Amino acid sequence: QSMNPNASPSSSPTTPAPTQGPTYVPCSVCGEGKEVGNPNPIFSFPGTPPISCGDLETEGEEGKIPPEKCDTYPILIADLCECQSMSPSASPSNGPPSPPNEPVLPSSSPSSSPTAHPADPS
Repeated sequence: QSMNPNASPSSSPTTPAPTQGPTYVPCSVCGEGKEVGNPNPIFSFPGTPPISCGDLETEGEEGKIPPEKCDTYPILIADLCECQSMSPSASPSNGPPSPPNEPVLPSSSPSSSPTAHPADPS
């Protein structure tokens, strides 16, 4: 009779744990269709903590940057972060290494005997 019915359900809130800050639309800090070419430089701007270009790009992709800020980043970081157009084809400068052109000799054929000796001299 002394139980308070209001105590049990409301004592455990079902609201999810707050994430750090609101989530925005994912954006590219280099601009639409562009990506960070050099993730290492540190970008610092008055009012924002210093952050590397790579981390800045990640935060943009994760929706942690408000759209109005994201619109200004391409101008601010284009040179520092070496923004470049995303292209499906690999750029020649930092593309995947192409296989070596030198012919690979199978190890089973010894190169010391180029001519095959007849097994049954008649």
